[in-house]
Amino acid sequence: MASLASTLIATTGLLHLPVELLAVVISYVTAKKKDIVKLSLVCKSLQNTVLNDTGGDGAIWRSLTKETFRVTDEKFQNFPKIRSHKVLYSILQEFVAKEGFYVFAETLPWGVLFLFHFFKGKFVGELMIPTNVLGVKPEWQGQEYILKPVVSIDFDDSGGTSINAKFLSEKNCTLEILDLSNIDSNIFVRSLGFRSLAEDVPLMKNCHCLRIVPLPVSKKMAPAGEKTKSASQEAFEYFTKKLAFLFPPNKSPVYLSRVAPDEEDEELLRPVWDNTPISINMVDCLYNIMEKHIIQDTKTESRGSNENRLGLTFTYIDGPKKKLDVKYREGMLRPGLYAGFYHRDMYGKYCKECLLIEYKSYTFLEESNGAGKLENANTWRQIQADIFNHNSMFQQRDPQSIFNQTRLKILKTNTNEVIFIIARKVTGDVHVPSGAITFGALIHPQLESDEGKNDLPKKVRDRDRSAITYDVIKHYPGWGTLAYPGFQNPSWIDGNFLQVESDANGGHRFGFQWGSDSTDFTVTILSWIGLQDDFPWFEK
Repeated sequence: MASLASTLIATTGLLHLPVELLAVVISYVTAKKKDIVKLSLVCKSLQNTVLNDTGGDGAIWRSLTKETFRVTDEKFQNFPKIRSHKVLYSILQEFVAKEGFYVFAETLPWGVLFLFHFFKGKFVGELMIPTNVLGVKPEWQGQEYILKPVVSIDFDDSGGTSINAKFLSEKNCTLEILDLSNIDSNIFVRSLGFRSLAEDVPLMKNCHCLRIVPLPVSKKMAPAGEKTKSASQEAFEYFTKKLAFLFPPNKSPVYLSRVAPDEEDEELLRPVWDNTPISINMVDCLYNIMEKHIIQDTKTESRGSNENRLGLTFTYIDGPKKKLDVKYREGMLRPGLYAGFYHRDMYGKYCKECLLIEYKSYTFLEESNGAGKLENANTWRQIQADIFNHNSMFQQRDPQSIFNQTRLKILKTNTNEVIFIIARKVTGDVHVPSGAITFGALIHPQLESDEGKNDLPKKVRDRDRSAITYDVIKHYPGWGTLAYPGFQNPSWIDGNFLQVESDANGGHRFGFQWGSDSTDFTVTILSWIGLQDDFPWFEK
């Protein structure tokens, strides 16, 4: 890279370009700060510009920041107010990728939504309180969630961090960022979201999670003349030592927040279990329980080791645009997050559920040789695991042989590509938990309708508001999940995936009709969550 860069600089006079254009050129070479620094070493003038951050205003790093992270001037104003734009670049390289929607994992199987993003110079975590549930009214028409700041991360001029939270009040804690995709072991978190389901539930491994971990300060006094460590120093040293046992070298399961609630905890957990609106108080009570058990586990006056890895876990929702297998075309149901109401009387405060719509594409080879047949057989096994929940995490039954029937129909078309749409629970319920696929459908190829089936509905009613009807604009043969409480004995039933007319702002909507020959045209309508439109990272 150095020889190429030096040749470019010598022959094209890059250093005579305005810094805005120089930043564009560098961004095409690399976006990693350490590689930008290496690039600058090929030329003394470039080194002065990049390494020394000359000019006092950090023009080159400011331009690199805006070019690399593709933000508007308005968005740039929400970034941390750091004197050095080079330090700011390092902060953004770490935290911009962490902006997005999260699930509060300790509240599973329901799950509570959070939004983490930069706001007024801080990295803020906001609780998403569902509207039109238990008297929570939207602040404006069509608002799906009200945002309430809960936790924020402040940055100093050296790039250091400190945590502030509504529920901390002088308490000491640290932030962990865990990349689950790089861990061989299965990851489980202890659910405290339902009285009869305080058990370990699996986390999706294709993402990262943020954890807020209590650090009870030692009461042991420092010897005379010895300097006491700052909270940030203690947090760093504690976290470094902790990594050795957090992820063992073998592939044995890793458990997070493995706490066994006692009678006192059951009282503290009342805001999670009772039928009051979702609130910051829920986060507060869970944090207090984690901190209490860490203190109880401490056997000496020094800091406890937190061997049960207690803390608050926020799991990232890996947006569909990041790894989109299918090129989005006008008229397709937009991939992303949708919300709708399920059984208010049964699910109470958690009746508003969030689903993630994704597309999955698979291709097949010519079967003129054994290699092609073997590869295609592997592809079908992958489809069964990805689309039909037939994998190590979810062993879902298929009593109607929907997978085999769909496969045979697709084979008759001689297509070399199939496209599925899936709806995955982001927040779940006691029947189908967060992370499981609740609906699926075949988008391509288009199959002939089965004889004897009833006509597909041209209009459907919203089950939550039965007086409202919607025109059906597209329909696909699909399948939905049925299960007993605790996701026991999950199985597929056939049905129809229905895209209905959009709302006044163009937000997409859909529903699922249970039973492909059903005459019941009442469905749960799920609507596009408009918050996604305000945050450009979801388009990456």
